[in-house]
Amino acid sequence: MNRKRIYLCGPVSGRPAWRQEFGKAKEELLRRFPDAEIVSPAEIDMDGYEASWHYCMRKCAAAMMTCDKVVVLPDSDLSLGRSVEVAIAGMTGIRVISLGRQTADEGEPL
Repeated sequence: MNRKRIYLCGPVSGRPAWRQEFGKAKEELLRRFPDAEIVSPAEIDMDGYEASWHYCMRKCAAAMMTCDKVVVLPDSDLSLGRSVEVAIAGMTGIRVISLGRQTADEGEPL
């Protein structure tokens, strides 16, 4: 059985603690799905902090396309990046679930 990959999706811009938020979400997902590989924007090399929003979105979208599911962090509805990633996932058949809600995926093998 192949190890499934889950992409974490949520707001980055304007969130000083975004790395910590993604870290906590990754820990939660690893508790729920210990056999999964979690792909987090906080761990994607953006070639330094001077990278533009567009460049970072391209890097994140490329990483997301290697995943089986996208998990959206809570309180991210107003994030443009989140909206872009969810749209791309939907158009390419990648299942999107919310971290903040109970889902049918809990306990389901990835």
